[in-house]
Formats: sequence, structure tokens, C-alpha cells
Amino acid sequence: MSFPISVIVPLQTKRRPFFERFCLPTIEINSPQEIIIIDEEGSAPSKRNKGAKLAKCPFLFFCDDDVCLGKDCLEKFHTAIKETSYGFTYSDFLWIDLVNNNSLHHIAKPFSKRDLLEKNYISTMSLLKTECFCGFRELPKYQDWDLWLTISSKFSGYYIPEILYISYIIDSGITKSFLPDEELKKQIRQRHFQFLG
Repeated sequence: MSFPISVIVPLQTKRRPFFERFCLPTIEINSPQEIIIIDEEGSAPSKRNKGAKLAKCPFLFFCDDDVCLGKDCLEKFHTAIKETSYGFTYSDFLWIDLVNNNSLHHIAKPFSKRDLLEKNYISTMSLLKTECFCGFRELPKYQDWDLWLTISSKFSGYYIPEILYISYIIDSGITKSFLPDEELKKQIRQRHFQFLG
């Protein structure tokens, strides 16, 4: 059985060996109808947006190239919202930092637009209905937070209090910003405050 989900992966060339050996098999075993790997130059937001334009399924799952899914991750996500008015669903997950040799259990929380405006607790690795997707903005960071806030002006999210995947830190990453974190957060909050009622 396959699920009507397009999995979109913005691949970084240097991570290809890790992705192909460890991550891709976990995506395949989840049986999505479509796997779209964007392996080209460009930012993660632009790669995700390009993948979304190519997608043909009614559900989207943006998966980083250093993430391994649990064997029933997509099934649980899909079951949670397939016949509901929810726009997306999200879960807890486990961080494993291979650079600094430590780990962290990320615990999200039940959906609240007000709480989301204060702090992002929803990962990029969440399932959303294609009709709800509005595109990632080209921000230096916090693109996922900005996306969920935008979608939340019209749709609610559904929280699954389980660890459904593992996100590995295998290098120092490429996210860079010339603005301090607090200034970026302030700008995002100001943009979305008027829409959250």
C-alpha cells in the first residue's frame, strides 16, 4: 500500500552518501507515491518550492537530507488528517548530533496559534495538505516557522505526541544570517501578528 504523499528532499551534494545510505531507504519503506529529490544549486527554500511545483499528490512532506523516518511515520501522519479539516500534522522527534555526540528529544505541543507566534515548535518534517501550501519565503533562517504561521492564518494543525523520525546533525550546516536571531524573530512576529486574531 502506498500513500498519496509527495516527499520532497532538498539535497546538499556533500550529504549525498549519508542520504542515500541511511535516509532514502527509510523514506522508501514508508511507501509514498512520489519522492522528489532536488539536487541542484540553490537555497533550501527554493529547492522545496521547486519540488512542490513538481508534486502531484494531495499531501506534501518536506524531508531534510539528514532525516530518517520511522517505519510508519507517513502512515501515522496521513491517518491523522486525511479526512479532517486540519491543514497539517506534526510530531515529536529526536535530534542526534553526530558532530558534538549528544542528543535531544524535541517535544512539541498541541496546536495553538498564539503559542506558535511566540516560538516555533513545529518542524519542517510535518505533513501538510498540498492545497494549504503557500511556499517557503527566502529567509536566512526560520523559514519553517514563517510557513506554519502563514498557513495557521487559515488552517489548524494536529499534534501527534510521538517520536516519528530522527533528525541527524552530521555537519555544521549552511544556515547563515547577518541579522541577530532576536531581530529575525521580531520581524517574523510583526509580519504575522495581525493575521492570528
